[in-house]
Amino acid sequence: MKFKKIDLYILNILGVIRFSCFVLMAVTFQKDILKKKEIHVSKVNPIILQNPVKITTTEKKVIPKLNKIVVKILYPAKKCEKLSTIRSQLLTRMNIKLLPKIKIKKQIRVAVIDTGLNINVSAFHHRLYLPKDLVLDPSGFGIDYSTEKVSYKPIDTNGHGSNVSGILISLFPQAKILPIKYYNPKKSGNENLDALNKSLRAAIDANVDIINISGGGPQPSREEFELLSEAKDKGIIVVLAAGNERSNVNEKEETYKLFDYIPKHGKNSYYPASYNLDNMISVMNIRDDLSKDPSSNYGKNSVHLAALGNSIYSYGSVTDNNCAIKMTGTSQSTPIVTATVAMIKAEFPHLSYQEIKAKVLESTKKYDLLENLNATNGIIDIERSLANVKKENQVK
Repeated sequence: MKFKKIDLYILNILGVIRFSCFVLMAVTFQKDILKKKEIHVSKVNPIILQNPVKITTTEKKVIPKLNKIVVKILYPAKKCEKLSTIRSQLLTRMNIKLLPKIKIKKQIRVAVIDTGLNINVSAFHHRLYLPKDLVLDPSGFGIDYSTEKVSYKPIDTNGHGSNVSGILISLFPQAKILPIKYYNPKKSGNENLDALNKSLRAAIDANVDIINISGGGPQPSREEFELLSEAKDKGIIVVLAAGNERSNVNEKEETYKLFDYIPKHGKNSYYPASYNLDNMISVMNIRDDLSKDPSSNYGKNSVHLAALGNSIYSYGSVTDNNCAIKMTGTSQSTPIVTATVAMIKAEFPHLSYQEIKAKVLESTKKYDLLENLNATNGIIDIERSLANVKKENQVK
């Protein structure tokens, strides 16, 4: 297909801006972690790891026959907020006293495609999934496609990926995560998109069960669409952020021949969430009062449900003593749904992605405030989702 010059110009502009809107969130450091305060900051302060090599923990293993002590150097570590504290605060805000016990029948592997991971947080150390044929560095802790040369140490200099990963493991500590970094603020939109596609390729090759993508932009990509379709064919569930542009992503949908691989494309479409393949779950952001967060995208057709995403306290800082901060956005809502899907998949690994998605969406709590804002008019209900799946799969 040949494009006119004006078409190529428009595509180039879209490529530049696609990921400039990647992280619209609020970040704040607070000493009192239980203090609830709405804060929206459009610009995220850059965070730099400080002397990561010099800060280490050791594990001592005694070998009785040889009477030797072998010291194994683990990942860098520093004093951080306990995972149980992050979990407790999040459950309290969601009005959940105690999550039902999960009978783990399958280890669930989640690819978190984001800005990397703060490996200084010890809570991540034993929750990594690192396939040797993909993570080629024995001391690596993921994959980094954000630079010219592929690295296996996806250092999170932004905090976003660590915050998302912390939310996920706080709700489902048994999850194993594969951190894949793709976003580089110094790169163009097309370069970030290329890195995202490489990340999707790696996640699929790693045979993960779930892919969490808390990012996106207005530009579609045939390669991206085909990779997500391949993930669908392999039964991988993809949970995505609906975006933070304050837009109705389904407004004035039209079909464009330029994007013949997309059923419908509108002026506010947000990709990859707007591809709306049936293995996808797109999540919008709500506040504690169950109203839509002003920054959140929404849409009756391609946004499926809502989850709490306002001032979520989790890991994400490498500059303060607690390693934890608060962030706001659909990015923070997304891992709550990912954790729910992971819990179901862990206990009922025989269920297809269609069955799991259907049960999560059927189990949402409906609210008038969310009517016509998403496909279910509701928010994620972790307890009801698990209970409904258990009820239908009881051994008789």
